[in-house]
Amino acid sequence: MIAWGITDLYIEWPAGVFLGKRGLAAQNSNSLLKLCFLIGRIYQKNGVVNTTLIPVQKWRGSCPKEIIWKRAEKYFGVRGLKSHGGDACGIGKYILENTLV
Repeated sequence: MIAWGITDLYIEWPAGVFLGKRGLAAQNSNSLLKLCFLIGRIYQKNGVVNTTLIPVQKWRGSCPKEIIWKRAEKYFGVRGLKSHGGDACGIGKYILENTLV
């Protein structure tokens, strides 16, 4: 269940998302459509929230995803992060370390 009462929303902003094989695969997977739907539902339940778009290069840089996931696992005390969940935790770790001071 989604916890409503959200006041801040941080969204990964992909750079050149539709360039190359991986970008085309993302486009064809409907991932962005699902993200838009989720954001719309959050807006529907909460109204306007503070939204920050975070470029991939800002939160991840050139570090491989697997390393980001391992760091997030250590930071949050969890195991087995992969794919979208790993990225979400990586972004969350970045936000907690860099914006909430």
